[in-house]
Amino acid sequence: MSAACDLSRLVQHRSGLDDAPGWNHGTILIGRGQPAPLAARELFVRHYQAIRDCDAQHPRQGVAVLAFDRQSEPIGVAWLAAGEDRARALIIGRHSRCGLVIPVSHSTIALRHLVVTVRLTQGRPLARIIDLCTHTGFVDESGRVLQSASIDGPAFLASEEVQLVFLTTGDEREWDDDPEVAFDALPRRDFVDERVKTWTFESPPRAFEEEQSITSVSAILPPLAPASPLLEAGEVPCGHLFVGHGGHSVQRSVGKQALVRGILLGRYARCALGGDFRNHGRISRVHLLLILDGEEVIAIDTASTNGTRLESERIELIPLSDGMSLDVAKVLNVVWSGFETPEDDQPAGEGLSHSVLLEAGTPGAGSPALADPDPSEASA
Repeated sequence: MSAACDLSRLVQHRSGLDDAPGWNHGTILIGRGQPAPLAARELFVRHYQAIRDCDAQHPRQGVAVLAFDRQSEPIGVAWLAAGEDRARALIIGRHSRCGLVIPVSHSTIALRHLVVTVRLTQGRPLARIIDLCTHTGFVDESGRVLQSASIDGPAFLASEEVQLVFLTTGDEREWDDDPEVAFDALPRRDFVDERVKTWTFESPPRAFEEEQSITSVSAILPPLAPASPLLEAGEVPCGHLFVGHGGHSVQRSVGKQALVRGILLGRYARCALGGDFRNHGRISRVHLLLILDGEEVIAIDTASTNGTRLESERIELIPLSDGMSLDVAKVLNVVWSGFETPEDDQPAGEGLSHSVLLEAGTPGAGSPALADPDPSEASA
């Protein structure tokens, strides 16, 4: 397997995958009815040596993601360090810019299918898996279809024909030589449905004696659907989002619930902010995710073709500070202004729940001049 790494991320792909072209055609996702439960034990036993080796290679706290198909060797293995300073992110899909690239032959996987974020929470690695509004989601061991979930220990998920093993590292596990015994020693996976509650993205409270014996797999609400309000009725806005393009800027007030779920920007209609950009070929179909991580709003470039830049430097993930301006594919200017609190005498959301069209250059519009598009750069 070939590898690429930095101090906080290591990715290894099956030989021959790294140079595979990232197909740039639309993905047709076809529902296949109710999926079967994931056979976690069979998956673990079949690939036990790869899983055990992966854990041994990463003594630091973090989360490893192993992707498998029908071949004996993993499609790829990615590891993200878990730190309290900031989140790390991994994009999984068939596009060659993804961190974990799925072979183009797996046509039911979108170009940009999943985002995995990792952060150290209450001293333990916590991973969040987010489906990028593909409508296929991913499946757990009981056959439940999820669009977004958090996990705080080893877990097994599948997206169509690709099976994923999530392994928290830094636990100093002792692996038995018998894979059946090793599987039985894994923490029990408990499912928690948080979709009907307000989600704060913290590890669910548990008794101390259970801490090493349970993995909580918590279903949480997915990124906002198209045309969903960014500010719920009666909700206090925590900031404003300015999107500048074509000589004007659109201002949207944003509530915490939208940021907890995630706001997806791209030219696909499946994005919460997408309908206005369908004719901008330089913007990727799924380009940028804005989401709340702890107390920070972060922007994640979802393996876009033409990139997201801060002051001309291409970024993958960045915490958004007040007034920060991101250049999206040299077409859009995205500015976050937050966290704002309305005046005490103003009802929550009053006058802020609609879009406001601002002329380019209007103070606060967040629309400095964009560089001319480079015709040499590929369409997204």
